Amino acid sequence: MGKQPGVMLYFEIRPCLERLTMDEQGRLFNAILDYGEEGIEPNFDYMLGIAWDFIKPRLDRDREHYEEICEKRRQAIQSRWSQQQTGPADTNEYT
Repeated sequence: MGKQPGVMLYFEIRPCLERLTMDEQGRLFNAILDYGEEGIEPNFDYMLGIAWDFIKPRLDRDREHYEEICEKRRQAIQSRWSQQQTGPADTNEYT
């Protein structure tokens, strides 16, 4: 897993959480953090398993989006560095 700084929790999961006990909500929250930080997928049954089935795809999409943004920024930095190494082209930039 990437080293993203955290995970997003969306309001759309609230109806799912309301069906869980406080203990189950805590277990689910810890599982979200474990999965986001370490890639550890929980082994839930019943209600927690159903909740996880809805939450995991969103976490995966967010991680993929984060990695795409990081890659675009990496490419922009590389482009900027290579321009500086070869010198500016048709700009008013002072050296």
